[in-house]
Amino acid sequence: MRRLLEKRPVSQGRSGCVGESGRPGPGAGRRDPGLQDGSSRGLGAGLDAWLSWEIQDSSWVVSPNSKPWDFSISQEFMKATVDLGDLVGLHLVMSRNAGKGEYKVMVAALGWATAELIMSRCIPLWVGARGIEFDWKYIQMSIDSNISLVHYIAVSALVWMFTRYDLPRNFRPPLTLLLGISVYKAFILEAFVHLFSLGSWTALLVRAVMTGVLALSSLSLFVTLVHGN
Repeated sequence: MRRLLEKRPVSQGRSGCVGESGRPGPGAGRRDPGLQDGSSRGLGAGLDAWLSWEIQDSSWVVSPNSKPWDFSISQEFMKATVDLGDLVGLHLVMSRNAGKGEYKVMVAALGWATAELIMSRCIPLWVGARGIEFDWKYIQMSIDSNISLVHYIAVSALVWMFTRYDLPRNFRPPLTLLLGISVYKAFILEAFVHLFSLGSWTALLVRAVMTGVLALSSLSLFVTLVHGN
């Protein structure tokens, strides 16, 4: 009797790999459809981000008399105003995705941040950081990429909350203020850098603090709105 029990193969459930007959089970070799769906939607969000930036670049014309190192308040303000297209793009991405608010926010933010990393930082980091000579600017670029990810998560949450049809009226003023700060954050930081002659590390610290305040404020509103009702 003991020999029969030892020779009998062990049966596993639906998610197992081997059944009683030694063949793969029904769940073997299958990929999680949720992961595939999330990856495809994140890729779609990245493509939407690239299209949005191309439209913004084509709509912005730099004056021929301006120099790269000049700081013009009007020009920088107009460049920041064009970034309103990011809010529209994030709203369109989240409106096409079905699911909970947390899922929509993460898909849109990760796709947007990944697209920005590939378009603006991927090649300099891959080529420059592998060079023989060490430079701190690549460390700064890496830190800045993480700050951008937090920024897009906060902005996606703000856009999702602002476009809710059941948004309470008392939430609209703070959301409008935070969305305005998120759009003109780069302009405010650039003005601080030129006004106080900030160094690269100090400017990065100021950007991190501004992004952290924006993210904590949006998180507080998000938790109050979603889990408070």
